[in-house]
Amino acid sequence: MPRKKLIYTHEYPYHITARSNNREWFYLPKHECWDVFSDLLTKISIRFHFQIHAFVLMDNHYHMIGTTSKHAPLSMVMEWFQRSANRIINDKAGRTNHLFGGPYKASLITSEVYYYHVLRYVYQNPLVVGLSRSCEEYSFSTLGNNSVPLSTPLTGIAALVPLDRTELLEYLNAQLKQDELNTIRKAIKRTKFQFPKKDVPTGLQTHN
Repeated sequence: MPRKKLIYTHEYPYHITARSNNREWFYLPKHECWDVFSDLLTKISIRFHFQIHAFVLMDNHYHMIGTTSKHAPLSMVMEWFQRSANRIINDKAGRTNHLFGGPYKASLITSEVYYYHVLRYVYQNPLVVGLSRSCEEYSFSTLGNNSVPLSTPLTGIAALVPLDRTELLEYLNAQLKQDELNTIRKAIKRTKFQFPKKDVPTGLQTHN
């Protein structure tokens, strides 16, 4: 079944992800890649008034949650972001090939419960593959590194996310079970994030 067209709106945040070409590493030491991506994230927050809620850099892909402004649709923001990353990293690595294996993929998040679970999923990526013992220990994310300006969604969609730092970390580090991970992974492949109508794991049915 072909993927449905993405809905462009500045009212809700998106989960956004993109993989490197052939799923290889990003051709530079990860700390150098982080410097490139974090600088570009700062620039899109200024240039396009793009709100960054979370970003995690993995070995060969990234996850981001962000909200666009009414002045620049997601397509414009991401075209500039990925084209700039491609040029800068290729220049630094002495390469000429495509950095990314294809276009970014985005999924619109339209409910508080969905946002609650997607945020934890994004920050738990390093834990799932054994790169870190806790979300905050991973240096290449906006939770473990404060070099990127973060903002809270203005629509109230993050209302379920704890504001207290201790409570936030406790919630983020509450390990997702395998069936929960599988359900979220399927949902983010949709252009509009949505759990199935039945057989949703108990832990994803509410925010408790």
